[in-house]
Amino acid sequence: MTVAGLWSLLHPAQTTAPFLQLSIDTFSTSPHRGYRVGIDATQWLYHAHCAKQADRFKADADLRVLFYRLCDLLKQGVLALFVFDGPQRPEFKRGKAVFLGQSDLQHTFIRLISAFGMLSRVARGEGEAELAALAQLGELDAVMTDDADTLVFGAPLVIRNPPSKATRTRRQALPSTSTSSSTGSTSSTSSLPLARRLSQLPAPNYVHLYHRDRILTHSHLNRAGMILVALLSGGDYHPEGIKGCGAGCAQALARAGLGEDLLEGFQTWRDDPPRLADFLSEWRERAATELAENTGGFSRQRHYRVAKRMRSASALDFPFLLPLVDAYTSPEVNPFTPLNWSHPVNLQSIITICSSQFKWPLPTLTDNLQRHLWPGLLVRELWVEALRRDLGFAGPSINSVILQSTNVFSSKTAPSTGSARCYRVQLDRRPFEALINPHLPNPDPHSHLPISKSAKKAILKRSQGLTAGLRHWIPAEFLRAGFGWATEIKPGGSGGDGENSLGANKRGRKGKGKERMGVEIDSSSDSDSNSASSSDVQMEDFQPSWSRKSTKDGTYWETLEI
Repeated sequence: MTVAGLWSLLHPAQTTAPFLQLSIDTFSTSPHRGYRVGIDATQWLYHAHCAKQADRFKADADLRVLFYRLCDLLKQGVLALFVFDGPQRPEFKRGKAVFLGQSDLQHTFIRLISAFGMLSRVARGEGEAELAALAQLGELDAVMTDDADTLVFGAPLVIRNPPSKATRTRRQALPSTSTSSSTGSTSSTSSLPLARRLSQLPAPNYVHLYHRDRILTHSHLNRAGMILVALLSGGDYHPEGIKGCGAGCAQALARAGLGEDLLEGFQTWRDDPPRLADFLSEWRERAATELAENTGGFSRQRHYRVAKRMRSASALDFPFLLPLVDAYTSPEVNPFTPLNWSHPVNLQSIITICSSQFKWPLPTLTDNLQRHLWPGLLVRELWVEALRRDLGFAGPSINSVILQSTNVFSSKTAPSTGSARCYRVQLDRRPFEALINPHLPNPDPHSHLPISKSAKKAILKRSQGLTAGLRHWIPAEFLRAGFGWATEIKPGGSGGDGENSLGANKRGRKGKGKERMGVEIDSSSDSDSNSASSSDVQMEDFQPSWSRKSTKDGTYWETLEI
């Protein structure tokens, strides 16, 4: 739930950025070596519930969505804190009772979060308020949520949850409606061209950002103004608001300074109820005059009917208004405790949860771990090594077995990687299998269930002796920090020796270099990697040169040559 119409008011302040690039920037500059994101866990549980409703044939569809999202966060080097609503949250929101207990999905999700080495906590009251408080204290770099209340609670930077493929498809197919910011009327945008509607959605791997400074500059709203919008247009605690007063009408009053005046009056006279009641009466008269005469010129029109309701609005009287203001200005939060981000990934717990909850046969379980979990484990090991180097430790850590057999092939900067430079890294299967094999169930409790198509393909390759490692795109900054490269590697070297270079082998193979929607598509099988094994480069002896190939959308593909 959120404040009615607030997201539309904040649209002028919205910026779009690759989510991976946010993580890369902090990985290279932050002492924590990671982008610390507080996530509204209740929103993720709601998304998982929607996924289960959309795919009723899979009983575990909700938990699978959460598992794959955690794998993506691990791969992007994000330090995540999930906050759940607590026992002191409001019993009613928008006139509806709120479930105050914990579901079985939430219990399993908390176990999965801990297994991935991420943090979780239960707030005292609203999870959005807890996240906003931690962000104000500097414990979080951003808050990820779909609820604009987080900004009302004072969060400096909010990231809207990136839309899933299903959400994007639903938004594209259905005609959208927008609410006028000044009159409160609705106007259909179904007549807009499809390209125009699609342009309003973030591209894949991109997210919408809302920064407090940009909101003040472009939307002319500070925290007091957003609280006023919540009170007048309708929020979780007062869904009715003032009849006819939309978000744009409330914004005009906020720009006239009535939001700051309201909070200042409450702070000054809250211990003197008679004086506070007189202040509210005077404040309502000022607000009604601004609505009727538009003296500040902040609204497109005059609102006579809303002004009349404002003068007689019992919802803005004392003492009814006092708990509503306190709910936004002084929410219930836990006492401050510093966050400890150094929690290891527990492979045994992940395997146990996946085997018991998803009921994957052993080949399917192994294949899914290889394709989805291994890249994240590599990034986590690179994070550990970067922290060790920052602390002055020499040599690799005991657990860096993953880094011992890592080969680099090529580099690219494309929309598929969020326009961030990434290296194509081959992950040797043997170190990973040595880590997970001791934790695999024996015997297989789900051997009677069908095996996934990708697992069958992997079994076939192993039977044919094609056991080359998997290849994934890993951000260049992660590799540079984890392996301690002293200088930045720049493309445009002298080139390789022609026939023996990896770039020559790559260009000579059939099916390489296909381009689809600005993203390089590699259609070769793992068997091709065996022919290029002589060109593989051990990371510790990495001395690359590069050749560049431009693409139609302005991005480029860089090929490593030896």
